[in-house]
Amino acid sequence: MPDHFGLVYRAGGGVAHRDQLGLGLAVGDRYAGHRCTSASGITERRFLAERLHIERIVTSHDPKRPNFSENTGIHEALLIARRKGTGSQTPTEFVSLARMPGQNAEPRAAIAETLEAVDAILSGQHDGWGNVCHWPADRVREGDWTPAQWYDGALAGTGRQIERKAGLEPVGQRFRVGLVGQGALGTYDIADDDRRGAVPGFNAVSSKLRRTLQGERDVMYAPRAGKNALAGRYAAQRSRVLVAMKMDTISGRVSGLWSETPSFGWWVPVSIEDDDTAKALATWWNSTPARLMLLNRRARKLTYGMWQVAHLREIRIPKPDNPAWTDLRDTFEQVKNIELLPRGEAEQCSARRVSDRAAAKALDVSEDVVAEWRRRIACEPTVSKKYAQTAQRTRNAA
Repeated sequence: MPDHFGLVYRAGGGVAHRDQLGLGLAVGDRYAGHRCTSASGITERRFLAERLHIERIVTSHDPKRPNFSENTGIHEALLIARRKGTGSQTPTEFVSLARMPGQNAEPRAAIAETLEAVDAILSGQHDGWGNVCHWPADRVREGDWTPAQWYDGALAGTGRQIERKAGLEPVGQRFRVGLVGQGALGTYDIADDDRRGAVPGFNAVSSKLRRTLQGERDVMYAPRAGKNALAGRYAAQRSRVLVAMKMDTISGRVSGLWSETPSFGWWVPVSIEDDDTAKALATWWNSTPARLMLLNRRARKLTYGMWQVAHLREIRIPKPDNPAWTDLRDTFEQVKNIELLPRGEAEQCSARRVSDRAAAKALDVSEDVVAEWRRRIACEPTVSKKYAQTAQRTRNAA
């Protein structure tokens, strides 16, 4: 790959040396994609946006080459920035490449294709390469760079709209999410069923095992030597409703589940005493609006999302007086043992369609609106593992 992606950036209208701005990060350099969205990266994002106008952020959504560097499997972004001028700033352009340039087998043609892409990106002519989403400068300064996760960057705006719905609130505002304390899983070993003090656990997130809203434990956890007291405190925080901390976005099926036996593990307990509410929450957590909010907060790898507990606590759920709670509870009984299809096959999943009917009521929107979100998510390359349509679409942020 030529150095254009790593060395060229805009500074006062021209090309400048990467150290000219006195920043540790080379502006215009390759940038790990998860730093655009992770909670730990927000200070850095705000630092950059305060000192520079983030003109464009370019990401590859090529299923085979999601990076600009060689020998890496992580998703990367290319930042193109310039020194701030006077006056108001234009929105940041989030450019999503449908395919990585420079893949032609013949070297000269590969170089020509790469240069064509670079010229197109830097000049703002994105035709044939993918999507563009315009994201307001104030959001970029806040550290909200969420369009970088999507080929259809406008889905980030949809997620933001959902989070601001009057009938919703953060789940952590009403329920305890996660275990209180550090290193809970380090307190236990996976053990035989008959080991003294063993408690049920949900260790596996594999789609081969997790296929329905009603789940069963796959392991037993037993306290490690000398940690009985600490283990007892953790065990007391188990719950019947559990949400995933990590998931393959392509093959994964279940984001949250309900278990007859209170449990914990790699599935995070949400402390809910009322069982009807717990079942309703499991339904909501697998609905399209909740899945969209989760995908809008991915960390690490875009095709294998990991969520910090702090992120999970911010996922919105219906407020107590929202009339959809009864519908969500009734839906759980209808679909609890129906196999959920992977996200890329959501249009063919009867259980998801039924769940989304109740979710639409919670948001006070039509079922058609939620169905459109479901369809757009299913088309994402990081969900479907298929190449995106290459026709240019330019969207303004909602």
